[in-house]
Amino acid sequence: MHIAFLTSEPAGQDVFNRDTALIGAFESLGVDVSVVAPVQPPANKVERWRSALMRHMGYNVSTACDVSRLSRLAYSIEKALRGLKAEIVFSRSTHFTAWLDTPLPMVNYVDAVFDCIVDFYPSFDHLDWLSLRAGHRAESRVLHRSNLTLLKSFWAAGRAISCYRVPETRLGVVQTPAIFPIEPSRSEVLTVRSAAQSALKCLIVGNDWRRKGADIALEAVCKVRGMGLDVSLTTLGMKAPSGLAHESWLEILPPLQKGLPDEYQKFRQQFLGADILLLPSRADFTPNVIGEACAFGLPTVGSPVGAIPEMIEHGQTGLSRSGWMMPMSMLDSCSAWLPNPDCFPIWLSRVATSTRMNTHCPWPRVNWCRIWSPSSTGVAGAGGRSWRRRTIANTVKLSMPDKCRGPVSLQAGLFQS
Repeated sequence: MHIAFLTSEPAGQDVFNRDTALIGAFESLGVDVSVVAPVQPPANKVERWRSALMRHMGYNVSTACDVSRLSRLAYSIEKALRGLKAEIVFSRSTHFTAWLDTPLPMVNYVDAVFDCIVDFYPSFDHLDWLSLRAGHRAESRVLHRSNLTLLKSFWAAGRAISCYRVPETRLGVVQTPAIFPIEPSRSEVLTVRSAAQSALKCLIVGNDWRRKGADIALEAVCKVRGMGLDVSLTTLGMKAPSGLAHESWLEILPPLQKGLPDEYQKFRQQFLGADILLLPSRADFTPNVIGEACAFGLPTVGSPVGAIPEMIEHGQTGLSRSGWMMPMSMLDSCSAWLPNPDCFPIWLSRVATSTRMNTHCPWPRVNWCRIWSPSSTGVAGAGGRSWRRRTIANTVKLSMPDKCRGPVSLQAGLFQS
């Protein structure tokens, strides 16, 4: 099998991200992978003029989904595919396949659909009507033309069905676990966690101070310290706002590259040294850090936005419930679990023990070879072969709350035992 892997992520020996890990997973299964990294073409004069006008009128603008730009992007991809003997196009962005004209089967693997991001992420609030029309049009076109679209959450799949009327046979839900260059072992995590610690160390990871809710986490830690508890906070990967007062219990660290051995060791030390992961996000899809916390045995306190409630086993691997966007609400919610706030470290220890007994992300590993398989009927592929797209008609369920599941479930046989 030969796959054309479309991605916009950087590659290199010092880069380790979800795409490089996916490519490695394909290659370990004996799949030939050809990476195609198309570059988004720049906006033309008309698009720049329209953007300036709409912003002057008070709208946000997104020209990434404009037909002219996506058509030029698709043309560059088609030229790259002509020199390959690929049998499947595997895309990590719906932008790449929106206007792609190819006889090959197309599979998309994305976090969410366009409808999920509108009025959710700050840069997509109050979009102008041309950006909305172009975005929804491109997304609908991809979902209906592709052979299979894999989403990372039932929340996103439900939005795809309700907004774009996509048949369930064209959708799948694949919740991937955390990916590391070297996975932490269960014995290593339990050995570190067994050591007694007097102070409680909180960790928050991300690249956007406000969207990830670092200000909420900071205020919550201040409130807890006001109760007399010894709590510290470490932020990883975020740029602190100017004027933030320096405190002895607050540590602000720059982003770390997991592909570099020295920086990955620092990354491991931060997760092994922490006691709880705070994730009071204002907007998020499927944050990778939750899976990373599971791998290191950290309980997660997260806000119920996006697919975060699906990723946290409430009361087992962490807490996620409504009303936690404000710092005091986080503390008030803990009082339902505790007789008094002084028992917070005891509750944390109980939840942490439950989490750390399974030091890997609870989601199973993806068996990518089960997603597609050769068959006598189906979509014509390269070299005269045909491919049968596996659907989610025969389904298996994950142990998730019904409110998070949505109208779709997992593909049968998608996961390895």
